[in-house]
Amino acid sequence: MIEEEGIIIQTFDNRAKVRTIRSSACEGCAAASFCHPEKGSKMIIEVINPIHAKVGDRVKIGLKPGVYLKASFLIYLVPIIAFIIGAIIGKELAASFLHTNDPDLWAIIGGAVLLIPTFIAMRLYNRKIEKDKSYQPVILEVM
Repeated sequence: MIEEEGIIIQTFDNRAKVRTIRSSACEGCAAASFCHPEKGSKMIIEVINPIHAKVGDRVKIGLKPGVYLKASFLIYLVPIIAFIIGAIIGKELAASFLHTNDPDLWAIIGGAVLLIPTFIAMRLYNRKIEKDKSYQPVILEVM
């Protein structure tokens, strides 16, 4: 389980906003600017609060490692795979039907054309899993 410590700054319903300090793992991550766009070492995360911790409590939050791996796969590999498949299809279609000597342009177009619906599908899937509590960080304990 991926764990982080922080301080609760706001609570509402069964959720809380927790201010954490970026760990050293964030330093080398290529997606750090997307995940935590604020400057500096502090970040705010909205988490599920099943233990009803209060504002000012120091807490440990966690995220299942399977969720992290699945998100990484979706963010990085799915678009690359879609682009490669689109490029192959575009190049083959150009070679077969257009009889062009330079199918590379069509490979790029094919990759881009398949990439667009892939991003739309990923966005729709993201909206679906945003509501699933098993994909959200949870307060594990008050420290």
